[in-house]
Amino acid sequence: MNVKVSIIVPVYNCEKSIERCIKSIINQTYDNIEIIIVDDGSKDNSAIICDELAKNDLRIKVVHQQNKGVSAARNNAISISTGQYLQFVDSDDWLPDYTTTTLTEAAIKTGADLIIGDFYRVIGKRISTKGKIKSKKVFSLPEYADYMIKNPADFYYGVLWNKLYRRSIIEKYNIRMLENLHWCEDFIFNLEYIKYCHIFYAVQVPIYYYVRNNNSLSNNNLTANKIFTMKCETFTEFNKFYQQILSEDEYQLFKPKIYRFFIDMATDGGVSLKNTVLGQESVRLSDYALKNDNILLYDYRKRKLFYSFLEPLTYKYNLNYNQLVIMYFLSQNRNITKDDLSDILNLSKQQILIELQLMEFKSILQIENKKGYCINISDYGYQIIREIKNVEDKYFKFIYGNLTIEQQQTYEALNKQIDKTITKQLLNKSEMVK
Repeated sequence: MNVKVSIIVPVYNCEKSIERCIKSIINQTYDNIEIIIVDDGSKDNSAIICDELAKNDLRIKVVHQQNKGVSAARNNAISISTGQYLQFVDSDDWLPDYTTTTLTEAAIKTGADLIIGDFYRVIGKRISTKGKIKSKKVFSLPEYADYMIKNPADFYYGVLWNKLYRRSIIEKYNIRMLENLHWCEDFIFNLEYIKYCHIFYAVQVPIYYYVRNNNSLSNNNLTANKIFTMKCETFTEFNKFYQQILSEDEYQLFKPKIYRFFIDMATDGGVSLKNTVLGQESVRLSDYALKNDNILLYDYRKRKLFYSFLEPLTYKYNLNYNQLVIMYFLSQNRNITKDDLSDILNLSKQQILIELQLMEFKSILQIENKKGYCINISDYGYQIIREIKNVEDKYFKFIYGNLTIEQQQTYEALNKQIDKTITKQLLNKSEMVK
């Protein structure tokens, strides 16, 4: 993929969170990005932090402006962006490392004008996953509008940060944030944008960490009259949108649902009963293993890195890491035994059998005998295997990324020689045991 993505970050007085935010963008597995940071006249150390980060990464461009508000900052960034796609990140929040890759791959594969994704909702040390559209098919503007009208005030549809936009549409129709609004301005931007879209697609992968903070209407210096006025303005745009895309009969039919937006306040959906501890939603990492070094920890880090590349597939196919790794080995040899898998994955034979049975239940494979010696993989299973192979390619591309061709060849040759020596010794040990 050679398409360029412009990632826009408005910044104002966020010195405690901005470094985490920007570093999460720098660490994206997708390389062809430009990071446009617009400092909106910060009075703390935010601007200094951004400038320091920019010194070490040529993809970062920092723009400083007088305080005009978040909408003006975003508009400024849009005007100087050069990517084929636009992505927005708020300074309190951060991204998983696979976010831009996931969104861009979906856009290229489907040709969609808008990609929308699930997100993590973070409150303190607790986290829950939020998402609305579960369809894995592309859909049209009327179909997307039908999804949206069911939850008209939900963050999933209203915010900018869980979406990927085609910049050519934004420029062609001169779509910008309304700088005089301080509530739902991003939702109005979305309404204007999607009017000109033809294809939509949703990824069922959490691609954003949204931090719930105290910047709500109740905590801002807004009077009840101002809130009511802004809500009326937003509803007017929402109502106008459906009047434009629906026939008169359809509009009258959907009118009660449309008016729900006037009743509901913008919401991120409330607290999920399935929330978990922050840090346990993805690949778990030992702090000790990251800061120390020995022969076992070296292998640990390589394995964890590969698991982090597999992470989007765990959401997409509702599989755990053990099941994905089992599929990886089955793709190379379907006659691999439960004993072999048990030893390689350091799981009991019973655990291996349970994982195989779960995959059989999901129609990924079929076990002809319960010893697991003869396994047939379904077309759906081969689809998963192809994606695992793509992940493997991305993993090697990442670890070889800073090496020259000659260094890569030397590294591979040395690894093969070392592995040959290790294998020979292990075979000798095995023969002695026999």
